[in-house]
Amino acid sequence: MYTRYYGFKSRPFDLLPDPRFFYLSKEHELALTHLEYGITDNKGFIVLTGDVGSGKTTLINYLLKKIDSAVNTALIYNTNLDARSFLEMIVRDFGLETGDSRLSTLYNILYQFLLDEYIQGRRSVLIIDEAQNMPTETMEEVRMLSNFETEDTFLLQIIMAGQPQLRKRLNDPELAQLAQRISVYYHLPPLEKSEIGQYIEYRLKVTGYNSDVPLFTSNAIEIISEYTKGVPRLISAICDTALVYGYADEIKTINSDIVQRVIKNRESIPAGTHGKGQSTDNKSRQQTTESIDQPEGMGGQIHMEVSNLYERLAGIEQRIGQLENIKNDQTVSKLMEWLKEAREERRKLEEKYNALLLRFKVENVKRQKLI
Repeated sequence: MYTRYYGFKSRPFDLLPDPRFFYLSKEHELALTHLEYGITDNKGFIVLTGDVGSGKTTLINYLLKKIDSAVNTALIYNTNLDARSFLEMIVRDFGLETGDSRLSTLYNILYQFLLDEYIQGRRSVLIIDEAQNMPTETMEEVRMLSNFETEDTFLLQIIMAGQPQLRKRLNDPELAQLAQRISVYYHLPPLEKSEIGQYIEYRLKVTGYNSDVPLFTSNAIEIISEYTKGVPRLISAICDTALVYGYADEIKTINSDIVQRVIKNRESIPAGTHGKGQSTDNKSRQQTTESIDQPEGMGGQIHMEVSNLYERLAGIEQRIGQLENIKNDQTVSKLMEWLKEAREERRKLEEKYNALLLRFKVENVKRQKLI
């Protein structure tokens, strides 16, 4: 869409957890150090928490790229599963086959695999993302897996990553035995204010942006900082949409006016249509209605529709990425059907998006001629 206009090799603010875009802030580096320490020092149980959009999944994907080849890994995204389905998923993600789905059989297959790997000098790590969504009985199975050990080492190391609710859940008396086994814990906070500009510049650099003139002005970054409070995913969402606006207006530098328009339109979208989940109050509705009645209202309305569609597209891209990551998982029987539906939805939305963008540019040209 705007990549060629700004000279990018790819979209710099894609919302997918691509490890290429992992920005090593001070806190992210500490979190990575904790995870690496837990693995190299053979800690049995490691917990990583962070607010929505703080970069936990991107951090995990970055860790997987760095991890030693002598370490086997299984990564579980879909955590809202019963105990048996959860164990089946782990067994398959480690590349094991089983024709019997009884819990006892699954435990035996997994234990034998872990023991054989240990004898051959290889370690095994299970990473559970979005762990706060796990049913209590499935969490109990995680505790049972932590019992796989020899006299002096754990056969399976477990990393649980999730939102802050995960820590609250682990404090539940029902999960006391599980909580007592945690050896390493780290909470990932948002970026510091001084790091937000560096985060934006880093992502631009990864996609090949090369110019002596900053793409985002200091005032634009200041507004982004105040609005996002340092949440990486929200920073990326604002920057991504701002680039769409800049491309539509044929503006090479993203200034504070563009960012303010992005935020205003974002806040005008009813709850459920964008990542922030903010409801529209009466004042916002009045502002939106008034903007449609003004001379520039048509362009503003289309801008809002473009913003809405673009964020829906970004959400679908993220869903496709997650589905592709687990498309070989046989326990999700309708996975490929969902993936096909998501791609078709993306195609239709892109057609509508491009049509609206063209319409906006035409309206913009007409408005310029009237001026």
